[in-house]
Amino acid sequence: HVAVTFDGTTRTIYIDGEKNVSDEVSVGELNWGGRFRLGNQFETPSGHGYAGLLDEIRIYDRVLSDEEIKSVMREDSE
Repeated sequence: HVAVTFDGTTRTIYIDGEKNVSDEVSVGELNWGGRFRLGNQFETPSGHGYAGLLDEIRIYDRVLSDEEIKSVMREDSE
């Protein structure tokens, strides 16, 4: 289980419900022209897209708390 949060400044990555790493990210305005892609639908700068499976994707319109991420992870593992 992997979760990523971004509050506009800080990106945090959780693995199996536990905070793994946080860092500050400067991305400017997020305007992707109405498209949001996950997976292998585009080429990356290295020429390699994502060649795997994604399951049970969830996107929220707010940053989840540490406890909410743990709760979602527990729900997904049941």
